[in-house]
Amino acid sequence: IDAYRRKTYSFSTEWDAFNSRYLSYCALSDDVPGYGQSAILNSATVVPGGYLLRVSEPLQWNPSASHVIGLRRTDGTLCGPFPATRIDDFTAEIAGSLDFDPVTQASAIESTHVIFGSTTTWSYPALVTEITPSGDTVEVTAVNYDARIYLDDDSAPPV
Repeated sequence: IDAYRRKTYSFSTEWDAFNSRYLSYCALSDDVPGYGQSAILNSATVVPGGYLLRVSEPLQWNPSASHVIGLRRTDGTLCGPFPATRIDDFTAEIAGSLDFDPVTQASAIESTHVIFGSTTTWSYPALVTEITPSGDTVEVTAVNYDARIYLDDDSAPPV
């Protein structure tokens, strides 16, 4: 297992991290160029087969790649990713339905966050290994998720 879990992530975040448990899957993003972007959702309009999303930051589309968008639910968990189609620099259409009501204006709760990128670089897939409260924030440690660890989960045991 350790041969495939070679990366460790450590960061602090809001109390939303308490929605995770040991080895919960999470999609991490940062500001490294060429990887996923984050933005705030400004509007979400229902269209046939999906939603039209307008975001706070210009989206960097790669014409030779497929793109996806993930949305942070109000409890901090991930919804998606959904296939995304470019409309303009600040607008994308996603296919699928949301299982929560996105927050798009100033209110008592924070607006919905968006993670955007190509299907291969939209996020860093990780598994939470530790959550520690630290004042008004939470310290999180995670390891990279690697599907190869689970390839034989449904196989019959050797005879």
